Amino acid sequence: MAYRSAKRISRITIGLFAADATVTLFAIVSSARLRYVFTEALAGRPPSAATARADDMRQNFLILLQTLLYPLMVATFCVWIYRAYSNLQDLNAGDRRTTPGWAVAHYFIPVLCLFRPFQDMRETWNASKPVLDDPDDRWSRSARMEQTPPTVAIWFTLYLLLNFAANLSLWTSMSMIRKGRSIPGMIEVVDVHLAFLVLRGLAAVLAILVISRITHMQDERFAMLAALPPAPGEGGGGADSPEPAGVV
Repeated sequence: MAYRSAKRISRITIGLFAADATVTLFAIVSSARLRYVFTEALAGRPPSAATARADDMRQNFLILLQTLLYPLMVATFCVWIYRAYSNLQDLNAGDRRTTPGWAVAHYFIPVLCLFRPFQDMRETWNASKPVLDDPDDRWSRSARMEQTPPTVAIWFTLYLLLNFAANLSLWTSMSMIRKGRSIPGMIEVVDVHLAFLVLRGLAAVLAILVISRITHMQDERFAMLAALPPAPGEGGGGADSPEPAGVV
């Protein structure tokens, strides 16, 4: 199978994550404004009907944008993961821990989603590095593959915290509905939602860094392998010679 650069799908994915981070920033400002309004109302200074209506419209619009962006981000991120992990075979990365399909599926399987995406992303990052391993030094390569890139570790930590905050935000909202709407309860909901938004924005930025770095490293590694002279007796078309690159 020919190497196919993930540059095109990475640009689309990064664009969507950047759009989400931008919308999330506006949502943070809007939610902070909403919290201020609730605090003022609790102190006996409620907003006018026009102000309350404007706040509601702004919040609903931002929530709609985030709701529309989310499935697009998930879909393109999954396509990028599949492409990036598939490339490892064509980058002479050695034995892989799993398959491209499972590298995507691990995000959606309970329990496995708590650690396997991190392992797969760490493997993809380390195997994509534009460095050449000594084929006789298997220990050195094994040690490199077990290294934990800080960017990947921070990204996955934020990913786990984001999922926890999303569930907590939903639980807080449902709890307030059951108990009846109150200003203190709404302030609590906004506080949890603000924490969720901050984590969502940070996770989007870290995802952009991970996607862009791995894509760049894979293209560099492919160029390095393509520039190597063929092994003696292989001519120009040995079995391990990298095939021409395409772009996805």
